[in-house]
Amino acid sequence: MMAAVSAPAPFVVRRDDAADLAWIAHDGAKPGRATQEGLTTWVAQAGEAFSTTHLERAPEAVRALMLPSLLSAIGTDASAVRFAAAHRWRFARVTTPLGAPFLRDESGTLYLGGDWCLAARVEAAYASGCAIADALLATA
Repeated sequence: MMAAVSAPAPFVVRRDDAADLAWIAHDGAKPGRATQEGLTTWVAQAGEAFSTTHLERAPEAVRALMLPSLLSAIGTDASAVRFAAAHRWRFARVTTPLGAPFLRDESGTLYLGGDWCLAARVEAAYASGCAIADALLATA
């Protein structure tokens, strides 16, 4: 879910894998992000159980379910909402990682990496990229 509210940000990021909203981030806090005066922007990702239960629901229905949880987490109410939309990323999370940091073709000229190699987290994508860089540097 993406949302913009006219309320201050009480935190930058919150993660709780067991919650309906497993990850909430103050999007405007990211370096280089332009902000509009008086608005705080948020990105919230649903947890696995919530996503599985509501996968086929219309985005508007999912928005109606997620928005109250987001507002509660950031300590504001519906009157502060200036924009909110839900979007489904059906294949956003790997369920069975590769178990290795990357794949390489036999010639050693093509490397494939990403979060799908190690775990369903951005940190896994970073680790995969670092492993590819190390492998390339080792062959230089």
